[in-house]
Amino acid sequence: MEKLQNKMNAERIAQTWLDDCCRTIERYDHPAHMNLISEDIQVLGVPGFDVIGYADWYAQCEYEFNEKLIAEARYAGLKLLQSSDSRIMFLTNETIRATDGTEDNHPLEVVLAREADGRWRVIQERLLSRDEASQCGLTAESAA
Repeated sequence: MEKLQNKMNAERIAQTWLDDCCRTIERYDHPAHMNLISEDIQVLGVPGFDVIGYADWYAQCEYEFNEKLIAEARYAGLKLLQSSDSRIMFLTNETIRATDGTEDNHPLEVVLAREADGRWRVIQERLLSRDEASQCGLTAESAA
């Protein structure tokens, strides 16, 4: 029963974090959005980049928010992989719709960490290939 409770709590934390990401993006609230991101962030799997860190994420979001380039952000298909008292790893599909109508959709592996101030922040994101996402159990329906 305790394991089920821990899983449900981890899923709730992950879903709350995803919802907060969407809310801060759609409100163009740069400070609140960056408070969801660890200063130790590493984004892996982005074509043309080895690793994207905090400074790059900060600058990109600041530009996109100031120019109001994003119309909508959404996540689908949350699949918990591992959790502990200090880390949560899960898969999801992210869709970003720009104000020009274009959409970017990709499956992600996300790691949240509870930092010293008690807040959960993303410490790692890895873009997955469609094949890898399928092998990990993300379905085509959740990628739409």
